[in-house]
Amino acid sequence: METISKKFTIYWFRKCQRIHDNKGLLDSSIQKNLLPIFILDPWFIKSDKTGTNRIKFLLESLSDLNANLKTYNSNLIILYGNPSDIFEKLAKHSENLYFELDTEPYALDRDRKVQKICEKEGVQVHRNAGHTLLKLADLAQAGESCKNMGDFLQFIKESMIDKPLEKPDDLPSLPADYEKILKSLKIEYSNQVPSLSEIDRNENEATASLKGGETEALNIMNDYLKDKKKVNNFSKPFTSPNSLKPSTTTLSPYLKFGCLSPRLFYHNLKKVMDRNATQPPVSLVGQLFWREFFYSKSYTVKNFDKMVGNPICKQMNWERNEEIIRKWEMGQTGFPAIDAVMNQLRQEGWMHHLGRHLVACFLTRGHLYQHWEAGRDVFDKYLLDADYALNNANWMWLSCSSFFSQYWKVYSPISFFQKTDKNGDFIRKYVPQLKHYPAEFIYEPHKAPIMVQKRCKCIIGEDYPLPIIDYKKEGAINMQRMKQVFADSKDQSIKEEKKSISVTPKKGKVVKEESKSNTKTIKDFMSDKNQVKKAAEEWALGEDQNIQNDKKAIHSNQNLSSKSRKKSLKQ
Repeated sequence: METISKKFTIYWFRKCQRIHDNKGLLDSSIQKNLLPIFILDPWFIKSDKTGTNRIKFLLESLSDLNANLKTYNSNLIILYGNPSDIFEKLAKHSENLYFELDTEPYALDRDRKVQKICEKEGVQVHRNAGHTLLKLADLAQAGESCKNMGDFLQFIKESMIDKPLEKPDDLPSLPADYEKILKSLKIEYSNQVPSLSEIDRNENEATASLKGGETEALNIMNDYLKDKKKVNNFSKPFTSPNSLKPSTTTLSPYLKFGCLSPRLFYHNLKKVMDRNATQPPVSLVGQLFWREFFYSKSYTVKNFDKMVGNPICKQMNWERNEEIIRKWEMGQTGFPAIDAVMNQLRQEGWMHHLGRHLVACFLTRGHLYQHWEAGRDVFDKYLLDADYALNNANWMWLSCSSFFSQYWKVYSPISFFQKTDKNGDFIRKYVPQLKHYPAEFIYEPHKAPIMVQKRCKCIIGEDYPLPIIDYKKEGAINMQRMKQVFADSKDQSIKEEKKSISVTPKKGKVVKEESKSNTKTIKDFMSDKNQVKKAAEEWALGEDQNIQNDKKAIHSNQNLSSKSRKKSLKQ
């Protein structure tokens, strides 16, 4: 007669909050005494750095996951506490632990501790990849060998991307004595997903419209893929940043929490796309490849989330003015387009990628010259799709700290949104104080005559703030700053190259070279009127050429030769 083990087989849900394409769950389904758990880690759940909208999305995703598990006659068990502390107790009553690998520094450290605890108690630890298209070994190789997206597109092949797995046919019932054991171990637990108020969150702060969960993710994906023309013609730079209805898929939060498998999305996209479809990097497949590329860099680059000690990040003398950063965060800059996007972020936890570009450029190199890490932290707090790899990479990109070097391409806080929303409907929705302003003043309300301001019941400087800066003047100053940073960086690269080849014939020692900084202070720069005028002209020219340059790049990408298209399709 078969002996049934009384010890648990644990499946630990983390980012893989789904039943489909879940290798760990599928493998654990053949074991006995399966205990599906999710740990509400105080490092995440209690942190004031994590906004209520994202916590709401998480709880909705867990509730949906629990409902799906119940169709298998199982249940998601919520545990409360530090994972290491929990497994110190739980490992003694377990024989198998399954979970999906995570590449974030906190997760890597957490998992090392948990694995050490489990192995000490004889628990078999089973790990698998599933949060990215690529396996971890391929991801690491890409991170080491690919300097940019062009390299990555040459690196990735369809053969590297596994097909998604089916759902389990069945799951074993919960262990009969799991509650008794959890109580004896003094592990706080629940058979139900808690509400926001039960974890000390204000439910009135949960204003996001996107609802979490695998069911919702699959519905959104399937509905989007029904429109084959939209899928094939998708080109991210040509989607609207200020349409009142999202012009992109809105699937990023579901990928972040693992409600949707990236492999399932990728292979379903490939089924719909035809030979004339747009190509990476601007296509929908391209968006998944961007995600992979940034994951590969975040996995392999030391101190990826910092400027200091980050080998791919330019070292700049950013400012940190807490008052300015706070006004930007709270949509109080006096620039309606900027404030509308930031208000949308806080209210909905989502914004179009070009909206993100606008406000990030404005905060950093474009106008305010504040540290990109400060902006990154604000995004990390409010975004539903806040992701260690993507958030840090995009902030380095938009501040021209890494990945992107065309510092003269600056998003105007006035004209950029006007191109797609002349009437300012987006502003009227997210900056309601300005909803009665005529279109001619909606982007610069401080220029409206006082009688217009009174008629619109919004006095600038009282009901809505004056602009916090002269954006043309500050734009010119920052253009010069960035020009100097890149000039110094180029000089340093040349010197480093010379160091590497300057070797004495006898001993082979590197010849040391001393460098002298020729960086002028802002005070020196502002005292030279000719330099100020020249910088202002350069800034204005760069601003006018931004959209034209973008379109040229996109046009070049989309007009691939027939031979190139065939090669891409074969890959």
